[in-house]
Amino acid sequence: MSQPMTYLKVLWMLHCHVCKIRWEIEEFHREIKQLTGFESCQCRKARLQRNHIAYAMLV
Repeated sequence: MSQPMTYLKVLWMLHCHVCKIRWEIEEFHREIKQLTGFESCQCRKARLQRNHIAYAMLV
């Protein structure tokens, strides 16, 4: 017989799910920085930063 899920168990499962998503976002940002040289880009305007990333990904 299975026990009903408690409120704390549901919260814990939600927390784990959110942490997993956040970790995937962190990995994505790390890879983008490593592959595109994003950190060394001195552009301040958002449009120029997007162009830099797009060109770096095309190369």
